[in-house]
Amino acid sequence: MQADLHDVHVPIELFSKIDGGQNPQLYTREFMEQALAKNEAVRGKLESLRRFRALLIAELSRHFPNEMAKYRAVRGDPEAPNTAPAGVLSGNSQSNGSGTETGPDSAATR
Repeated sequence: MQADLHDVHVPIELFSKIDGGQNPQLYTREFMEQALAKNEAVRGKLESLRRFRALLIAELSRHFPNEMAKYRAVRGDPEAPNTAPAGVLSGNSQSNGSGTETGPDSAATR
């Protein structure tokens, strides 16, 4: 059994909670809440990048159809649609980076 415990690493913050007389499960809860908050922020950024990519491809296809056809052929992407996903071209929907949308079209994008 002791051989199994040699590779276990305990965070210093956990010892700080115990030394402070707090429940060690508080550390786990706080850690999970922080991880969830970071996950939501990253999810919002990824969604913003997806929307930007769709908008960029739609606008480039509209202004440079021949070049974008070549680009799609090289990338192996199917034919690009004439419009981007709902709400992207209107410019009314905004992202605050937290994964929640704001603006007039925000209810439609959820």
